[in-house]
Amino acid sequence: MHHDSVSGAGNVVTKDLPPGGLAAGVPSRMIREITELDSWNELWNDSKNGQE
Repeated sequence: MHHDSVSGAGNVVTKDLPPGGLAAGVPSRMIREITELDSWNELWNDSKNGQE
């Protein structure tokens, strides 16, 4: 994991997550890149949608 990356709760991280990356799932996968314009609400909704 790098600076400014976010990993969802219960993730199993098996690969490097780039700076500013949002990851979720088991195994963890990158969902999207986080920018300064993103709101926490958008990030939360994206992390819930990434779980299967």
